[in-house]
Amino acid sequence: MKVSNMVKGVPFVMIHVLALGLLLVPPSPSLVALGLGMYVVRCLGITLGYHRYFSHRAFRTGRGFQFFLALVGSTCLQRGVLWWASLHRYHHRNADTLDDVYSPTHKGFLWGYLMWAGEAEHQATRWDLVRDFSEFPELVWLNKYHFVPAALLGALTWYLGGAPAFFWGFVFSSILVMHAPCWINTFAHMYGSRRFETDDRSRNNWILGYALLGEGWHNNHHHDMNSAKFSRTFPEFDAGYAVLLGLRSVGIVWDLREPAAEALA
Repeated sequence: MKVSNMVKGVPFVMIHVLALGLLLVPPSPSLVALGLGMYVVRCLGITLGYHRYFSHRAFRTGRGFQFFLALVGSTCLQRGVLWWASLHRYHHRNADTLDDVYSPTHKGFLWGYLMWAGEAEHQATRWDLVRDFSEFPELVWLNKYHFVPAALLGALTWYLGGAPAFFWGFVFSSILVMHAPCWINTFAHMYGSRRFETDDRSRNNWILGYALLGEGWHNNHHHDMNSAKFSRTFPEFDAGYAVLLGLRSVGIVWDLREPAAEALA
């Protein structure tokens, strides 16, 4: 791994080192609630913003809320929004083949979970795959300086609540949102059920479906990737889609792409 690539992994390492501070600050119901609350909000930035909107254009919104989604997603230390979306689009084109960016199928669990991110070929934004968003200078700027929102959120959490809020609010939720896509990239391609016979190994994983606000209904998603709704039948529940319905009711988002008729089976 080149030194430049190692530097890009510094935030991931730093957050896990800072997590040792959780051992020094006793948890309380309010602190745990803060951490879980921040996790939910930041996770929505990934599932609604980075994934459903920027990667798949599953709904439409205005330029202001578009930037807001990118901003919230950027607090999750998942690197730049256009970098993330471009690699995810590439993933869907090559899911679970030798050309897949982060599939565990051919190179193993550790590769799909994390090691792929250290490869030089995956460091640059694939601009040819995100031409639709590269025309927005604010998104290009945020893609380049993606570490700024997370740094500001961490500083604000410390300022408002001191060390307890910082460690249980910011650090604890950061650990969860940083690992969430890793769980999808691996477990949701290895363990679970398959409603649809897709060309990849995607699976619906019940634990991830509920814990990651709908992301775990991964086989459904791969079957109809541009749908804003990942769940299909009860008792599957897509919390992210429920939030989108609420946003649509007040006019913030519109034109939600529903599952194709054959994807409702």
